[in-house]
Amino acid sequence: MKYYEKYPTQGEIKEVWEYKKGQLWWKERGRGRRMNRPVGSVCTTGYRRVGTGRFLEHAIIYIYHYGKIPKGLEIDHIDGDKLNNKIINLRSVTKKENHMNRKTAKGYCFHKKNRKWLAMLRVDGELMNLGSFSTTVKARQAYLNAKAKYHIIKDRKPCV
Repeated sequence: MKYYEKYPTQGEIKEVWEYKKGQLWWKERGRGRRMNRPVGSVCTTGYRRVGTGRFLEHAIIYIYHYGKIPKGLEIDHIDGDKLNNKIINLRSVTKKENHMNRKTAKGYCFHKKNRKWLAMLRVDGELMNLGSFSTTVKARQAYLNAKAKYHIIKDRKPCV
């Protein structure tokens, strides 16, 4: 079972929760429901989970607005902030595109033999050598320039 198949339908979501400013809130009082704060909690991975921790809030919000997550796609935070679940910050992407949007990769390392900084980027599964540089700043800039050129995520219309 794929992760997008286990989520409730748009109708089921709208029965229980409402969307306000990037977060989900309970619609009605009930056992264990706190009406004065957003639904769910932040888990160890840094994402907010809802529905007794079973669902990722950003995926639920995407379904709330667009009806379903397109088959084979994941929901990505455009700005890389796992807690910014405003609908304007969410998009459907492939797994590969989701990995391209990671902010943690620095894209360079020190090469002891030639005593230079090497910049590199993975494109379509192949490691691309971007050159060797005398400083970390130059190596990082080469990485960022290549990332802007090769890691382009195509905008796709949500399934409605």
